Amino acid sequence: MIIMAIKHRRGSLLTFGYNLDAGKKALLSLRDKDGNNALHMVAKLPVCPYDSVGIHAAWSVIREERWFEEIKRYLPCWSHEAKNRYGETPDQVFYREHQELITNMEEWGKKTAKSYSLASVLIVTIMFAALFTVPGGIDEETGIPKLLHIKQLSGFLLCDAVSFITASTSFFGFLSVLTLTYKRSGPRGALPFQMLFAISSLSISIATMILAFIFALVMMLENKCYLDRAYGRHLRSV
Repeated sequence: MIIMAIKHRRGSLLTFGYNLDAGKKALLSLRDKDGNNALHMVAKLPVCPYDSVGIHAAWSVIREERWFEEIKRYLPCWSHEAKNRYGETPDQVFYREHQELITNMEEWGKKTAKSYSLASVLIVTIMFAALFTVPGGIDEETGIPKLLHIKQLSGFLLCDAVSFITASTSFFGFLSVLTLTYKRSGPRGALPFQMLFAISSLSISIATMILAFIFALVMMLENKCYLDRAYGRHLRSV
């Protein structure tokens, strides 16, 4: 039952078997013909293989790593570094068995990050320039925006600043994915969360950039109405 639970990734079945006295002894004394203990067996790919393409490979690595760490809690520390007949520790077996998944995850992450990082750089450039070229321009003598009397200016500047900051954050997030390296030991499932954080930041940046455009458009229309009214008052006073 313990072996079936490990091979088929059945956490509830493993817990049930482990809670039995015989289950604890079986898990601790488990060995196969190659000298693999229970943790070595967990490090191997499951009976039903995962989808190893694109983002599916990334989530597969996360699920496998979580299962591997879950089994570690049931076993004593000495078994974590135990070697099998071929001189491999459980971590080394995990890396060898999941190398294709990890490679596919890395290729997908870097390819996607490279594309999105270009969009981040473009938004950073646009919003930085927009911050110093506000709609209506700036008074050369005072250095104050000419449309300061329009209340939407504060909304424009706020959205511009938020878009600039979040686009910069997403760029550094994608940059961390591009420079990420994978080791034979240690956590390997950080990439999807880094990508999720970077894409979320980019989405916020795009949304606030659109809001900034709307505020700028409203400001221009209000300024036109303001000038028309001022011109009308001037004609009536003449």
